[in-house]
Amino acid sequence: MYRIFKQNFGMEHYLKTLSPKNKKIFVKFRTANHHLPVETGRWHGQSISERVCTLCNSGQIGDEFHIILECKSLDNIRKNHLCKYYYQNPNIIKFKELMSTNKKKMSENLCFFIVKIYDTVLYPLSTLLSLLMYTCIIKYPYLFI
Repeated sequence: MYRIFKQNFGMEHYLKTLSPKNKKIFVKFRTANHHLPVETGRWHGQSISERVCTLCNSGQIGDEFHIILECKSLDNIRKNHLCKYYYQNPNIIKFKELMSTNKKKMSENLCFFIVKIYDTVLYPLSTLLSLLMYTCIIKYPYLFI
């Protein structure tokens, strides 16, 4: 996926304009350092056809392109953060433009969208805390008496 939007050797524009936090988010996403099905399936030895999106029932591979531009479960978040041009009739050319944009505001919006994707794909913090609390109550009930 990375070679789709990284075709020239050199420093990317977003590295000069984004905050350190957003740089980290964007770099991790662009280099497949995330928990989308396309990556987690690879870790577990699944074939590419088995790495489908866990958010929607489309049967599409849960890769960066699908999650950013196509997944119906993320439509509301997408509409709040991305220009209609990108997600209306999405294609690989628009995806490349989006992932390599020189517009600071668009890069920031994309980073915010990626954070929302992580909150949706991974357990949100509140869910993790609830699971942890539940585990503690079951395992050590005497602590809560």
